[in-house]
Amino acid sequence: VEAKSEPTNPRQSFREADIPLVLSAINKPLIKQMSLFSLGSGLRLSEVTHTEWTDIEFDSGHTMKLIATMKKGFEDDTAWLNYAENIQGFVHVQNKLNFKVKGNEDRRVPLSIEVIELLCDLWPDETVFEISSYIWGKRYSKDYLSHSVSAVLRKLGYPKFIYTFHSF
Repeated sequence: VEAKSEPTNPRQSFREADIPLVLSAINKPLIKQMSLFSLGSGLRLSEVTHTEWTDIEFDSGHTMKLIATMKKGFEDDTAWLNYAENIQGFVHVQNKLNFKVKGNEDRRVPLSIEVIELLCDLWPDETVFEISSYIWGKRYSKDYLSHSVSAVLRKLGYPKFIYTFHSF
């Protein structure tokens, strides 16, 4: 029986302390938002880039519009957090015409409060909003996100192929 050889460059995950360093080094707001969305939801790269507003779901009769409006109405963070702790948000990851889910199975992925806050900040002006639009304004390729984050990681000195977007 032959022993399996170790990959030459096994991928590694970031330590908890690395994440703020990496995020603070990302200068492009869109890439930072996509990275935060991925970190707070656990979605794969391609799932992040294909997420549409119609994929965001809430229990208890909440809607993205209602939550974004409510967040803007709170005068302080404590009142918002008290309200938000009762919100259960999900992203519905599903097959679409231009996207196939890995494993071909739909799933509902819970959203952290931080991701819900990010979505509130991204919620567009109703006068230019189409409900079927992507939360990023358009669909981006997963390579755009991956290459952007990889460039930041190289500048910070993380070894190529060992630390990637997937290391989050």
